[in-house]
Amino acid sequence: MPLRNFLLVLEYDGTRYAGWQRQRDQVTVQGVLESSLSSILEHPVVTMASGRTDAGVHALGQVVSFTTEKPVDCEVLYRALQALLPDDMRVLRVQEAPLDFHPRKSAKSKRYLYAVFCGTCPVFLRGYVYSLRQEVDWALVQEGARLFIGRHDFASFSSPSPRSSVRTVYALDIEFRFPLVLLSIVAEGFLHHMARMIFGELLLLGIGKVSLADLKRMLTHPSHHAYRRLNLPPWGLYLVEVQYEHCNPYQGLELEDVGFVVPVWVEKNGRKLPQRGFCPC
Repeated sequence: MPLRNFLLVLEYDGTRYAGWQRQRDQVTVQGVLESSLSSILEHPVVTMASGRTDAGVHALGQVVSFTTEKPVDCEVLYRALQALLPDDMRVLRVQEAPLDFHPRKSAKSKRYLYAVFCGTCPVFLRGYVYSLRQEVDWALVQEGARLFIGRHDFASFSSPSPRSSVRTVYALDIEFRFPLVLLSIVAEGFLHHMARMIFGELLLLGIGKVSLADLKRMLTHPSHHAYRRLNLPPWGLYLVEVQYEHCNPYQGLELEDVGFVVPVWVEKNGRKLPQRGFCPC
């Protein structure tokens, strides 16, 4: 049988996982997913994701791919995964993609959300929001957010990496749903801890711990070590979506506010669509 490349859209609660990447003696999203796929397809499966979310980070629409020679139908695979995966993981879409599709290398942009609860957090939301009890100058935060738009060296807002720290940020928006505030960032790609450090410095700006001049200096004089950065905790961060030039992994889905902390992907018009078809990436 010819080799086939499958594309999955995966939703998961990252609370109990040591991140996406497979690790020895640790429960990870990749490890659990690969175990389920290997059981269904009866051969070892190696998956690739759009990005390696850290321990505790959640995903609303992680894009994953894997290859197999098995003559399995997308709908059958979808139903089997729904039956095998734990309750804190859910596959939203299964479709075929060209063999040269790679969820990370083919990506044009990614979007992350960070959820902030203004005030003392209810116990039911712990693990899903960051509780901020100080008064915040949100107008100043919005002004600071504009500094990050464009192409910059983000070494000051990321952990050390052998890769280039130059990235393009396309949008950085703030949505007010008091007492919730959602910080949203869209970029061509993200360095390790980049989203959480950018959001952390913006919150420090809003409570008066850093200034606009400080942020400008961190952007114009990038350094992994010269500044003390606030890396916000992982549980408020959500990978929302990944965009591709010729492929829409979320076809038939839409982001909808269902009463959770952040909007989630649901079927358009509440109608279930077949889990089959080909993604012309």
